[in-house]
Amino acid sequence: MADLIARESSRPDWDGPVVDLIEDDAVVGCVFVDEGQLLAEFYADDDGEPWIYEVADLQRVLDVAAAMLDVDLAESAPDDADGIDPVDRLASEIDATAVRRGEEDEGFYPQPVARRIVAMCEALDLAVASLEGFEIRLGALERLTGYRADIASAHRGEPWALFRSGCNTQAAAVLEKWGGGEVLVSIEIEDSDGEGYVL
Repeated sequence: MADLIARESSRPDWDGPVVDLIEDDAVVGCVFVDEGQLLAEFYADDDGEPWIYEVADLQRVLDVAAAMLDVDLAESAPDDADGIDPVDRLASEIDATAVRRGEEDEGFYPQPVARRIVAMCEALDLAVASLEGFEIRLGALERLTGYRADIASAHRGEPWALFRSGCNTQAAAVLEKWGGGEVLVSIEIEDSDGEGYVL
């Protein structure tokens, strides 16, 4: 697999700095800052398929991109001086975006919202532990075969910062692989104490 690299760039339709993600001279995505959040966008290849990278390689280049954009993720996290728990803060911001609620009040989110949740988890020092895809058929939610990712198990035992970063990077890659479509996503997260929460 070729090396993924970061290179400073700009966009005529974007007034801030942009870092291109490049493999074999092809721009496969970009990293930018929007409303204080560091976001990564990946494009489909020429055949409409998603790009796939090893998590460690992807994390490395995203860290480089953050440095190029002069973003300190720890400093960019929302101020919790008001004493609001990060999980409560996240829930308060995304609860209304759920398309459906399950029997135990779990939310099912459109993929653009799910991607936003992943970015918010990184900023709030939370980790995405698992993702599962559903679709609505005849008015009912049904699980989609092959749309389940137990992300936390691959990173269990790592120091919290690496665990969080690895989980969130992998979650973003999973959502990118799942593509757009009508897939709704249920999300389980963990905090730094190892407590799990279904959003």
